[in-house]
Amino acid sequence: MIGPSSLQKVLQVALSGMQVQTQRLLVAAQNLANAGTRAPSPGENPYQRKVISFTSEMDRKKGVEVVKVRKIDRDTTPFPLIYSPGDPGADENGYVKESNVKPPIEMTDAMEAKRGYEASLKAYEKALAMQQDAISLLRGSRG
Repeated sequence: MIGPSSLQKVLQVALSGMQVQTQRLLVAAQNLANAGTRAPSPGENPYQRKVISFTSEMDRKKGVEVVKVRKIDRDTTPFPLIYSPGDPGADENGYVKESNVKPPIEMTDAMEAKRGYEASLKAYEKALAMQQDAISLLRGSRG
């Protein structure tokens, strides 16, 4: 049987899911905003794509395992070199480093984050509705 304590745990898990998906969406948006940027001067690097990873962690205070952002790292994929001799970031051979962000990957990540957020939100709303129903039943049985 699902009791009030169980419903609180479901709410916590769903909330943690929404929080990490929000962070994931922010990282994808930041990457997209910097796609196509180039090194400002020779020898420097352009914007380097960020990647986010998650972990599950026991919240001992609440007695529930939640998902959290483990870390936000830099993608080590090499920067593409673009031949553009007039660019201020071009090296002596006329090549400039461009960001390693691939917009289709970021768009896919953003869509997955949105769907993950929506799934967590639905779970949160269902648990909240069940909690409200339980409260209503308890009030009705006292009358």
